[in-house]
Amino acid sequence: MNVYLRAIGFSKISNNEELHEFFAKNIEEKYLVANVTSDVKLVGQYNIGVTQNAGVSFIGRQPKSGEVICDYYFPYAMSHTPFRISECLVRKYRDRDAYLGVVDDAPLGFSLVFYLTNPVLYNSFLNSGKEYYVRNIYLSGLSVEGMIILPMESGKFTVNADGELEQAPYDASNSGKLGDDLLSDNIDIEEKKENYINFNNNDIKQDIINHPLKDKELAQRKMEQLDLLLDNLLVRAQKEDLFSIVHTTISPADSLECDEYDIIGDIISCTQKVNAWTDEVIWDLKIKTLDIVLNVFINSEDLVGEPQVGRRFKGKIWLQGEIEFLEKKKRQSKKSETQ
Repeated sequence: MNVYLRAIGFSKISNNEELHEFFAKNIEEKYLVANVTSDVKLVGQYNIGVTQNAGVSFIGRQPKSGEVICDYYFPYAMSHTPFRISECLVRKYRDRDAYLGVVDDAPLGFSLVFYLTNPVLYNSFLNSGKEYYVRNIYLSGLSVEGMIILPMESGKFTVNADGELEQAPYDASNSGKLGDDLLSDNIDIEEKKENYINFNNNDIKQDIINHPLKDKELAQRKMEQLDLLLDNLLVRAQKEDLFSIVHTTISPADSLECDEYDIIGDIISCTQKVNAWTDEVIWDLKIKTLDIVLNVFINSEDLVGEPQVGRRFKGKIWLQGEIEFLEKKKRQSKKSETQ
């Protein structure tokens, strides 16, 4: 059974039979969002919402004569904020008709992998033989463990007319104070460097020597700024909590699944919702981590702390994505006017 069902308010469901019963009772044409027709069956995707922008998606097949049979299901969350990319690859699972989206050009230092929430629509493009392209991706996440942490004082936050968070640009006017605390701390910076960083800048120094005078002076200043920043981070890491140094981040989680991530992100907006079928309370958190904006759903029982705009969310998420596929228009060649 999918453990992320509790993220959308199904914490009391204990086995797949209960969920299939839920599907059988609520299967209706109005929930059909996409279908693919073959010679022997009709494959459809039914999204049964439990609250706004979240629910359970059932992938079912229907023979020419007979009832819809559920092949597999997954809880889903939706977002309406596009994540614009230049290219996205789609990869199929080996054991079922489910897919992963892979973004290689994400400015993160690693490939961003997410679970595709509109697989039947993707299949319809494949079966039709039509060429398509990816216009946008709408990222979302489900979480079963999370906590609210205080914001960093890296800028001033304001709330706009829509009740969402806006952050002023970072004020670097105080950046000169980076090393002030170092003067008052009776510590050996070089010793801490040896303990925590294996940093050899001999090559950098050699490059500086080989540069012309103007470039040499500039490079020297850059290296001094880098040394000062490293020194400051080393000292802060010994004295402060990690979350007061790291503002936002997203990284692959330590798990067997490639679409699970550990994130820290600013809460742009937060809405408390109720599962219409179970009456369980869930949170819809709109989060910005690095340059990625996504909606994360989590059961109120699994969230430590009170969400507020301006605070941060830290947790593990199952990353999902809805890809907006568009058909490529064929270019019509111009006919020669010569006889």
